[in-house]
Amino acid sequence: MFVMQNAPGSAVELEGIEARGVEVSVETAKFDLTLNITETEEGLAGSLKYSTELFERETIERLAQSFETLLWGGVSGPGLTLSELPLLSEAERERVLGLWNETGVSFGGPERLHEMFERRAAERPESSAIVFEGREVSYGELNERANRLAHYLRRRGVAPEAVVGICMERGPEMIVAALGVLKSGGAYLPLDPEYPAERLDYMLRDTGVKLLLTQQRLADRLQDGPAQLISLDGYGTPFASEDAENPRHVASADNLAYVIYTSGSTGRPKGVMVTHRAICNHLLWRQSAYPLGEADRFLHKASFSFDISVWEIFGTLAAGATLVMARPGGQRTADYLMSLLAEQGVTVAHLSPPALEALLAEPGVSECRSLMRVFCGGEALSAELQERFFSLLDARLHNQYGPTETTVDVTCRDCEPGDVGRRPPIGRPTANTQTYILDGTLRPVPVGVTGELFIGGAPLARGYYNSPGLTAEKFIPDPFATSPGARMYRTGDLARRLPDGEIEFLGRADQQVKLRGYRVELHEIELALGEHTAVRRAVAAVTGEGAGRRLVAYVAAEDGRSPTAEELRRHAAATLPEYMVPQLFVTLPELPLTPTGKVDRRALPAPEQFRQETSDPYVAPRGGTEEVLAELWRELLPGQAVGVHDNFFDQCEPSHRARATPLRDRTAAAHALRRADDGGPSRAHRAGLARRSGRGGRAAQARGQGRRSAGLLRTRAPLVSGAA
Repeated sequence: MFVMQNAPGSAVELEGIEARGVEVSVETAKFDLTLNITETEEGLAGSLKYSTELFERETIERLAQSFETLLWGGVSGPGLTLSELPLLSEAERERVLGLWNETGVSFGGPERLHEMFERRAAERPESSAIVFEGREVSYGELNERANRLAHYLRRRGVAPEAVVGICMERGPEMIVAALGVLKSGGAYLPLDPEYPAERLDYMLRDTGVKLLLTQQRLADRLQDGPAQLISLDGYGTPFASEDAENPRHVASADNLAYVIYTSGSTGRPKGVMVTHRAICNHLLWRQSAYPLGEADRFLHKASFSFDISVWEIFGTLAAGATLVMARPGGQRTADYLMSLLAEQGVTVAHLSPPALEALLAEPGVSECRSLMRVFCGGEALSAELQERFFSLLDARLHNQYGPTETTVDVTCRDCEPGDVGRRPPIGRPTANTQTYILDGTLRPVPVGVTGELFIGGAPLARGYYNSPGLTAEKFIPDPFATSPGARMYRTGDLARRLPDGEIEFLGRADQQVKLRGYRVELHEIELALGEHTAVRRAVAAVTGEGAGRRLVAYVAAEDGRSPTAEELRRHAAATLPEYMVPQLFVTLPELPLTPTGKVDRRALPAPEQFRQETSDPYVAPRGGTEEVLAELWRELLPGQAVGVHDNFFDQCEPSHRARATPLRDRTAAAHALRRADDGGPSRAHRAGLARRSGRGGRAAQARGQGRRSAGLLRTRAPLVSGAA
């Protein structure tokens, strides 16, 4: 509420009585937020009144400061447009751009990824570097075999900036391959053997790979590709006679270390080029913030084509710790991972939220007493999952964030057991990293205001392989940096600063759809459903085409819980507008995941194969309007028993839904059906709506007309419903 008091005050004149105005303090806020401006002889006086149930005092003080800054900006720059007016004072601007980005550190360590490993191999050659399926490989043995491969590759023409493909199942040979490529001076391209052949072929051709390191059992599906295959089975017989000494370093810090492909909005994956300088900066920060020692055992279960694997592998080997490798495919089996953690005495692990959820659901998870730290990333960590973690494990939990384009992770937060009921922030920027939250004109937004997250500094990748246009679009000049040529990466993620400087992740900027003319943020629906006590995880999506487009929620329920569609709909309707409440709810045992542990939206099943269950028993139509609606619906859904608690638009396919759309305007049940099409509840309730609106009396008379209209619909083109 905005109130402008500009009426001139007048004295109250009463015979024999002296009257004057007295300010009265009102402690109750009539509205959520009220701004009062009063015109006085000295100028304008203002006050803000707010509900303490909704706002903290510090929030209102920041709001008042931003408003004052905006007013001064308008006075000093009368020619500015509204979007150009400032919201941040100089002090606030310095805080969000400067103080909270003071991350500069000079590590003075190795500048090449393989060099970090070589130092540890020289210090402790007999120590265990890898444990895999009962095998152990020492640092010395691993280094010698990688050296032999490096000399061999160098003789085959591999040099700095040359990309060598690696398509291998998880195992020690895969690590030998990666180290060998790096030591030769080249950059490695990890290729997941589980990827479709077409996708693998595209990556190989896009990078122009000439040599592909693989295993004999995978050679058949790769031999038709553009690269020459080199099988490393048996630790590399083709190069067994090569020199075992460390080759001379030929790559510089600014040469490529690896190229990792991520999904692209164009339908083709894009290759992210990461340099030695960027990944070494990340690993040196890791070791300084969360040091690993010789006694640590780090779990490696991430897909080789996911950049978390770079940290799992080389962060461990650079610290002199032991890498405990999960068997191929083992990352998808929670009971296997739990057994591996316990039997191998794993002390550190990275788990995506879905993987962590699955692990915590295992009955014996509390027996993983060796586990000291768990890093969680790849997707948003929920407050419920954080609470469950601390209730079951005596370990530290760290929430981290970072796109592949910014080298593994660029923010991190140490979670605390006392953090109850709020979404865990993603923390603060890592060493030599700048984080900016900007508006659409690339200006910093105030604390608490949502903007797009941009990343600058040392972690930035060089760009996208063979895609200068996309690189220029996503890696743009950093207007806040002092060094010439500095860039920042446009993440496409929404975030906001909290008052203490930490960052809260709010979802994707492009996770927005329009449905029936309304703008819908899918992430908001997912968060709302995730707050239901029976829901472990939820994903929202839009399915169908044209008039058949529907908002669908896919839900993975907590163990032992089976929430009905009606129950979930009521829960969603409690916090979301009607047009954001999903029409369909599909409950699955588990949501499908990509090899990197994220929800695979393309693998979500078609909702039509699932009948929507209600918590109410079947009740036959009870005459009158209910019978009219049931008869009309049976014509569109032959063979189905339609009960009074069923929702027609929950049970039908998009084609049926489109055919029913014109029916809304051609029957005596038009009013009820219109409400149904807009996400209304059961047919019994809609029949009641029709009766209460005065249409029930005409329903029986129009039954024949309704049937005739429904039959005609089968030959008519569907009409588009909803807002334009």
